[in-house]
Amino acid sequence: MPEEDAIKLFRRAYGSRHAANEESYLQFEMLMNNPKRFKVHSSGVRDNETGELLFAALIIEYGNRLYYAIGAPTEKGRNARATYFFIDRVLQQFAGTGKIFD
Repeated sequence: MPEEDAIKLFRRAYGSRHAANEESYLQFEMLMNNPKRFKVHSSGVRDNETGELLFAALIIEYGNRLYYAIGAPTEKGRNARATYFFIDRVLQQFAGTGKIFD
């Protein structure tokens, strides 16, 4: 999933309650699309039946740490508890790797 999808969903879900302006989002998107010293994991949760995106997130991997940078559900994803499902999957994926999830 492209990083832009996670950023767009975050803006749709939280943009009116977030202090970031247009320039901040553009700079963040550029940074996520061109990481230099870290790795970006762009991921999401989709509805099994329709393929509809329910949740999207960006996790930054730097050294032995995983930083949950942004994540946002759609309304349907919120009702389906997609955020909890996503975090559970990330913890399972990186279990035993020595990575610390922040």
